[in-house]
Amino acid sequence: MSCLKITSFRVDYKKSEMPYDLEDIGYIIINCCFKIDTSEEEGWVLFEQAKAESQEFHKTLSVDDPKKYDEWLEKKWSIKGYPAHSMVWVHQDQTWQYLEKWDTFVFREWIADSPITRAILAEVQHFMQHGKLPTAYRSTDESTVLRHLRTLSNYWD
Repeated sequence: MSCLKITSFRVDYKKSEMPYDLEDIGYIIINCCFKIDTSEEEGWVLFEQAKAESQEFHKTLSVDDPKKYDEWLEKKWSIKGYPAHSMVWVHQDQTWQYLEKWDTFVFREWIADSPITRAILAEVQHFMQHGKLPTAYRSTDESTVLRHLRTLSNYWD
């Protein structure tokens, strides 16, 4: 059984009406809700990754002086032991939202209508219907579906 379950998946194909004699431009609106079962280790890892991407701010490593850091790397080839770094909070675009009340992730995106996005959508749709992907990948199907959704968020319209 899959630790990732897509509970709702809606795809709307639209067109932007262009002025004059220009060709209308197609775009797609995706609405996808999914849950991740954390009872198994793989589900827990996917849940933590997905939850991190739903946060507006995240912690990241920051070096205090880039010039000193470059000199350090030339000598040591590692950040391990570098004295002037810290963790800072930075803003990020949320890939999806996490609704804690329903323990559900919501992905809503406007994307370009292209052969690439249609192929990815077909794979996500297949996963929703059959619980597995039609194509073999080097990672688990659940991890690949999340990667597909992340990829779609980059094909914005």
